[in-house]
Amino acid sequence: MRISADGLTVGYGGISVVEGLRHEFREGSITALIGSSGSGKSTLLYTLALMLTPVRGAVAWGDDRVDSLPDAERSVLRARHSGFVFQDAVLDLAQTALENVLEAAWIGRMPRAAAMSRAKHLLEQFGVGDQTYRRPGQVSGGQAQRIALCRALIRHPTVLFADEPTGNLDPATADIVWSALQESAEAGTTVIIATHDQERARSFGDLLDLGNRQEAAV
Repeated sequence: MRISADGLTVGYGGISVVEGLRHEFREGSITALIGSSGSGKSTLLYTLALMLTPVRGAVAWGDDRVDSLPDAERSVLRARHSGFVFQDAVLDLAQTALENVLEAAWIGRMPRAAAMSRAKHLLEQFGVGDQTYRRPGQVSGGQAQRIALCRALIRHPTVLFADEPTGNLDPATADIVWSALQESAEAGTTVIIATHDQERARSFGDLLDLGNRQEAAV
């Protein structure tokens, strides 16, 4: 699904950090939001994902403007079409790794057998299959982040948002994650990532530098 920003201004605490952004995030592509700390990467990501409301401008998913929809309708859109990887994993401490991954499948009403098979496959793919029945407090930060990525991918989302998805990972595991994101894009998913890892981002997709006003206005 194509995601579009039209004259988008976003900010927090009354301060605008991105102003007048016009950009189209293409279906089946990876776009990395880059820039220094405070440049608005995460704020823009959350706005495109319909978790924050822009100060001005519009966000469209496909051909439909969606930023001005009621909260309930935006929640339905997110549940049906998107996956989100938070910077700090944000797993349910009371549930096992498998249960955390499956939670997104139940929200999306995925058939039980297909969900279970997909969840176990993803956990193995990301090297945390041996943590399936452990709770978040029993795994490392890097393992928790990989579990969170499994949760975001389980329903084959048409749009995937990720906030520093490899920030807590070693280089080898980060490569696995980037490769998985590339596979998702090749399957048609629109992938948008906020990251400081410009070297890998450049290798796998397009860069949108929020410190460069001219580039951000394209």
